[in-house]
Amino acid sequence: LKIGNPFRRNHFLTDFQNPKFHKINIAWQRGMTEGRLTQAFIDEARSKPLFDVLYANEFPRADTIDDKGYVPLLTERDLRFTEDDIFIGRCRMGIDPSGEGQDVTSWVIRNRFKAQIIANEAVSSPKSIAQKTMTALTYFNVQPQDVYNDNFGEGANVAQELAMSGKRINALNVGDVASDEKFYNKRAEAYWAIKDWLRSGGELVGTLERWKELLQIKYRVEVNGKIKIMGKDGMRRQGIPSPNNADALMLTFIDGQIIENRPLVTNTRFDQYEPF
Repeated sequence: LKIGNPFRRNHFLTDFQNPKFHKINIAWQRGMTEGRLTQAFIDEARSKPLFDVLYANEFPRADTIDDKGYVPLLTERDLRFTEDDIFIGRCRMGIDPSGEGQDVTSWVIRNRFKAQIIANEAVSSPKSIAQKTMTALTYFNVQPQDVYNDNFGEGANVAQELAMSGKRINALNVGDVASDEKFYNKRAEAYWAIKDWLRSGGELVGTLERWKELLQIKYRVEVNGKIKIMGKDGMRRQGIPSPNNADALMLTFIDGQIIENRPLVTNTRFDQYEPF
């Protein structure tokens, strides 16, 4: 007797396809029929990770899963593009630093509605990253508390350089524990937030060529049920370049959604307002 969910195409799938086994598939439709689940519960579950696996009991397609159990996080139909590069309201900036070599340092800016890759740098140092960040803060009117920097490797000294200039940003380790226990770490949690944001109407400034790294991000579900994003080392072993632009966008989702800080209007007399 085997009981489980179809997280991977492994021994469980082999036995599921074996005609000698008698299969009982208790998917969400049966729960609805028996009165154990409500439509409201299913509607909420659809907005959460892994609905197809946990509730519809569907195995990943054979053409999407690799030999390590990873599947693409996003497809082309998830990506929406715009040419409008005017940003209004509160914005966040993500910085994915690099040093010398094939990697590049990437800067991405995002508000609630769209995101843009605003700069790349082939050869970086903490000082050069800090200098470009200072310029971007002024140009896009981003507050230091809304800047997120990967503090690993070359990025460890970037926050210090900016602090010396009076700008204290968020220097963080994306490998830290996620706030939601469904995720392996903060990186996985933030990437899943990108998926939700794009499917809710978020747009990317530019073209698919500019953002193609997003299609190379893969995830899998570990034995403990946590969602894990393939790391950069694993991507390199598969011949996939480091996703610097995608990681910079990911950093803007570390603290969840952007909340506007707008003052409340207390005077309700319409005739006292300037129409524009």
